[in-house]
Amino acid sequence: MIRPMSIADAEAVAALARQVGYRTTGADVVRRHAAVMDLPQSMLFVAHGADEVVGWAQVQGIQHLLNGGYAAVLALVVHQDRRGRGVGRALIDECRRWAEANGFIDLRLP
Repeated sequence: MIRPMSIADAEAVAALARQVGYRTTGADVVRRHAAVMDLPQSMLFVAHGADEVVGWAQVQGIQHLLNGGYAAVLALVVHQDRRGRGVGRALIDECRRWAEANGFIDLRLP
């Protein structure tokens, strides 16, 4: 299941980020979550299994003078034991739905 990220997810999100080499803590995620969510046209999602967060994604709307803009997936992390099971695809699909709902017809992975 995919849902918007909340502050309660901070420790799990930080642990996932450490799996891919980022040095971050739950406190860092709490602070940054607020900063990201204060940005216009920005969203954070988590994927969770029965009892744990198994992935997360950040999507941001980018306004562009020449093409009207697009949505960019700025982060996509899936738990190392859950890769290849559709978690990343589900997160991307949710980012795409968010993008379309916010008027962006193109989703990019920079």
